Amino acid sequence: MQLPDGNKVCHGDYHSDNIIMTNGEAKVLDWMTATSGNPCGDVARTLIMIRYSYLPSDVPKATKLFIRTVRKLFARFYLNSYMKLTNTSAESIDKWLLPVMAARLVEGIPEPEKQFLLRKIRYKLCTSAY
Repeated sequence: MQLPDGNKVCHGDYHSDNIIMTNGEAKVLDWMTATSGNPCGDVARTLIMIRYSYLPSDVPKATKLFIRTVRKLFARFYLNSYMKLTNTSAESIDKWLLPVMAARLVEGIPEPEKQFLLRKIRYKLCTSAY
């Protein structure tokens, strides 16, 4: 499978820690990993971070359940808002999930998150036409 090219500015590390609000306006920080490419890859990476970022084992179960629920809702809102604003299809973003998950494995993420992503990658490889 070949991913679509693009020539748009992509942040490369777009997540809530890289956004600040000033005077009611969102400002995006930390552009050191910015590239030119297809924005669907950026969106896929953000979705993966929202959905699957590791929660430490000492976080209480009730808190984990709450955080997972909020993440799920926020990921859906983020994806739907992006698709509506840009007229992008879910399929265009889905194409990027597998390669972006694989790229996350070498980003120094916690071992439990790495193992979780490996299971997701294996599942996607076994259930799709890659």
